[in-house]
Amino acid sequence: MSETETETTAGRPGRVVTGEAVVDLSHFTEPEQLAVFSRIERAAVVIVPEALAAAYAAIPTAKVASTLNLDDDLAAWAASVRLPAADADAIFRRIVSSPAGPAAVPAWSAPDSSAPAAAPPLSPSWWRGYNAGFAARMVASTAPVRLAA
Repeated sequence: MSETETETTAGRPGRVVTGEAVVDLSHFTEPEQLAVFSRIERAAVVIVPEALAAAYAAIPTAKVASTLNLDDDLAAWAASVRLPAADADAIFRRIVSSPAGPAAVPAWSAPDSSAPAAAPPLSPSWWRGYNAGFAARMVASTAPVRLAA
């Protein structure tokens, strides 16, 4: 996580987490553990165990696109699985750098050029679709597995 020291924010001393694609709090187990954060800002998604939802709500946030509340069983699973920081950063960079209009093609990428073409922009609804798919995969992965008889 990108953390920076901060002065007391809204009566909360601690650290500011800023500019992260995913702020994963699933490994926290006690509400008091969240007291280390004074603010969370500019994050695509914050993953919070359901048992800590009230403690998370007490943390000032700004520009957090989505909060994913995990039930206790799902939180235990999520604590064992990690998205590598480089992958999370690449997803975040693609989201925030996508232009709102049609894809701009740089002058150097002529059709006969061997240079890579510019990546197409993400549609405005991309994040909603990605979130829905991500949540569906997480829930499906927690389904019980049938044991062979």
